[in-house]
Amino acid sequence: MWKKLSPFKRFLIILISIPLGLLLIFKLFTNDKYLQIKRNEEVKNLEIVIPLLRKNKVTVYRFQEKCKVLEYNDVSYAYVDPEWTSKETCTYPLNNEPVEFDEKANNLLVEIKEALKETGIDIYLIDHISYTEGQISKANFNKSGFGRYRYMYESGRAITQYTTDNSNFWNYPINKDWYFQIEDWN
Repeated sequence: MWKKLSPFKRFLIILISIPLGLLLIFKLFTNDKYLQIKRNEEVKNLEIVIPLLRKNKVTVYRFQEKCKVLEYNDVSYAYVDPEWTSKETCTYPLNNEPVEFDEKANNLLVEIKEALKETGIDIYLIDHISYTEGQISKANFNKSGFGRYRYMYESGRAITQYTTDNSNFWNYPINKDWYFQIEDWN
C-alpha cells in the first residue's frame, strides 16, 4: 500500500506522524499514572535497603566520589577529598564531629552503596533518618542528578493527594509510607 501512494502523500503522512509520535511519547512519560507506577516500583526497590539501615542504626549515608559520609551507632565518619569545595558542604547532615573511616565503617558504607546500586535508583544521600521503637520512622532518599528530587519515607504518613509545604517544595503521594518530593532550589 505504501508504494501505491504518491511521494507527496507519503511526505504528508511522515510529516503528520512525527509530531503525533513525539506527542504520544511525551504524554506517556509525563502521564501521572505512568509516573505513579514508576515511583511505586522504585519505592519497592528502596524498601529493600531499609532493613540494612535499621540493622546498623544508620542515621546518615552519603556516597559521592569526593565526599563520603556515614553515621551509625552515634558515630560519624567522613572522607572529604581536598578538592571538594569545603568540608562543611560534605558533612552538613552529620549530627556529630566526624572521624576518619575505620574498616568496619568503610565496609558498611560499601555495603549500603551496593544495596542501593541493586535498586537501580541513583541515590547519593540518605539523611534525616529517625527511629521510633527501633524501627525507621522517617528517611529521605536523595536522587543524584540535576535538581533536588527525593523519595521521602515516613511510616504511616498518608499523603493522599499532591501537597506543597511552601512555594519551594512539591510533594506527590506514592503510598501510605512514601511520597516523592521536588525542591525548587533556585
